[in-house]
Amino acid sequence: MIAKLKKQEKREQGIIRRKLERLSALASEFLEKTFSYDSLVGDWPEMERLKSILWTNLWQGNINPDDPDWCPETNEDFAKMILYYHKLLTEGFWIKFKHELKHIKATKGPTIIPDGFDGLENESLADVDAFIKVEIPYTSMTVRFIRNSNKVQFMRSSVDAIPALLNLLQGLPMDNLRFCENIDCGKFIVKTSGKDRKYCHGLCQSVQYQRQRRNKTPEEYKQYHREYYQIIKKRKNKSKQSNVI
Repeated sequence: MIAKLKKQEKREQGIIRRKLERLSALASEFLEKTFSYDSLVGDWPEMERLKSILWTNLWQGNINPDDPDWCPETNEDFAKMILYYHKLLTEGFWIKFKHELKHIKATKGPTIIPDGFDGLENESLADVDAFIKVEIPYTSMTVRFIRNSNKVQFMRSSVDAIPALLNLLQGLPMDNLRFCENIDCGKFIVKTSGKDRKYCHGLCQSVQYQRQRRNKTPEEYKQYHREYYQIIKKRKNKSKQSNVI
């Protein structure tokens, strides 16, 4: 019995790991990026790449390959299809989901109430679910985001691409869904391994480190940069002298 439970737990962990990897690819390469018709319409390989990202990470290949809406014949139709799904997923749901996710994380600890939730500082919000209105062309649906849980959980009705994204998010550990800790960035990131990922890019990590160092020891920080700039200045002067000779 114990061996069976461990096997089941291992299988569930494998499912969660693969879903986190899919969400990470979908978010970083599609949901967290911006696209324009002009940039896409003349770049068929890029549109094929984005289509492959959706195929693999959103639908897992569960789309009829003969569907004319999924197999556009012209560059123009292809670009419109990519932009349709991007707008449907981001403006229709993803942006609102991230807003609620930030709020949930903020209300679980002694942190500042995020923008848009002013006046609720003294309210007990641990058990208050979020109702996210999903905007779909010509219609809409409401998704109930279960708040009192350490995992992402939804109750929803069914509609095309949105359930695929909901299924991808369903059951994922909250702690693996994060926002870049560079306060000027805040980009959504996914922790996919045991490594404690806090930044979307090494540049953001460097910027935040420099900011913290500047705030903690301002004089030491200024002195360091004065010395650094002197070194750079000497190198430039030496280079100029070498060029003159």
